[in-house]
Amino acid sequence: MSPVSVMRIEFELGSEMIIRKITYSGADKLPIPAYFFAPKDTLRRHATLIFVHDGIHSDLSDVYVPHIRSLVREGYVIIVRLAGSWARS
Repeated sequence: MSPVSVMRIEFELGSEMIIRKITYSGADKLPIPAYFFAPKDTLRRHATLIFVHDGIHSDLSDVYVPHIRSLVREGYVIIVRLAGSWARS
């Protein structure tokens, strides 16, 4: 399992889907980094799956890439929350 940079993910999957690195606020107002993957079809609603990644903040293991690709092809929006070592339960 090796970490994948945002640029590599965009290079590998960018022609197939929308990819963004985002930040949103949690209940305690702390910023939460995440990756956002969505089908290019933006004219209809899509179910969303949220995964909590417990690795290093900006790294996403390449083991996830085939799963993300498969789920987005099936029409899901995927948010991979980058928990890292600072996440609180």
